[in-house]
Amino acid sequence: MRRALLCCLLWCATPNTVVAAPPTASPENMQAAKSRFRQGKAFHDLGAYDQAIAEFEAAFALVPLPELVFNIARAQQKKNEIDKALETYRRYLELDPEGRVADEARRQVAVLTLAQSQAKPVPKVEPPPPQIVFVTKPAPPQKSHRTAIAVGVTIGVVAVAGIALGLGFGLSQPTKGAFDSAVMFPPVKGM
Repeated sequence: MRRALLCCLLWCATPNTVVAAPPTASPENMQAAKSRFRQGKAFHDLGAYDQAIAEFEAAFALVPLPELVFNIARAQQKKNEIDKALETYRRYLELDPEGRVADEARRQVAVLTLAQSQAKPVPKVEPPPPQIVFVTKPAPPQKSHRTAIAVGVTIGVVAVAGIALGLGFGLSQPTKGAFDSAVMFPPVKGM
């Protein structure tokens, strides 16, 4: 029965995930590992690779199947963690060099090794440190004392000239009595 359940599990696995029967495992560990594998596969299919890796690692801790290591490597590769994936594929090949996905693991090791050799390290560019700039209002232009004196003298001269002109015009007019120019009553003839 255990073999039939494992075969069914293998048949349901996608090409991205693989699991095989362990040599020996307790029924409790086997059941818990299957549950972890299913959860990891679901996370993998959703693109939640960190969670998938955690579930595959938990399943491997319960039942040390080399195929679970392959699944971990596949998720790391999907995360674009080339160094980790390469190391994990190699670990799988050490555990099961003639395993059912050993050829695929070797192919991925070759692909990742080539990608790693062609990858150019991107230099880390540090941003310049922030510069502190104090912004202050510019000081108002200072008026010199000479300017103030010149303005005051000019105003004084204009005022004195205005008063002098007003007095000059006022004094040059003939004086009339206060009532001379006012007409209060119409003039009476014969008076």
